[in-house]
Amino acid sequence: MFIFLQKNRELFLRFSKFLAIGGSALLLDISLYYILTRYFSVTYLLSRSISLGVAIFWNFYLNRIWTFAAQKDLVLPQFGRFLIVIGSTSLLNLFCMHVGVSVLGINDLVVILCISVLLTLINFIAHSFWSYAIKQV
Repeated sequence: MFIFLQKNRELFLRFSKFLAIGGSALLLDISLYYILTRYFSVTYLLSRSISLGVAIFWNFYLNRIWTFAAQKDLVLPQFGRFLIVIGSTSLLNLFCMHVGVSVLGINDLVVILCISVLLTLINFIAHSFWSYAIKQV
């Protein structure tokens, strides 16, 4: 394990940064979701859509400048790739949210945490190899 980490130090560091930013985005996401559902009585799927949207912009900006240091690429094409990845996993997120809460009767906050853990690796791989991949000229 130690040899693997030594050889893949850059990947491990990038994944650590990704987790830190993802954690902050998740905290923002859950906080906003909680406020919307508990204090403003917004339905859980609409609240989830709004909180995910805010977290997506937070996530893109911080990952672009810190995790992947990908400022050399034009921001709009990069953001487009990012949105395709995050949009796909967000739709999966909302579907799982519906199944978890409405079908299985699981607490909404528990469902959010479980889904977030499951989708983290998928997002990291897709963003590493496509969203923030620096084009070779």
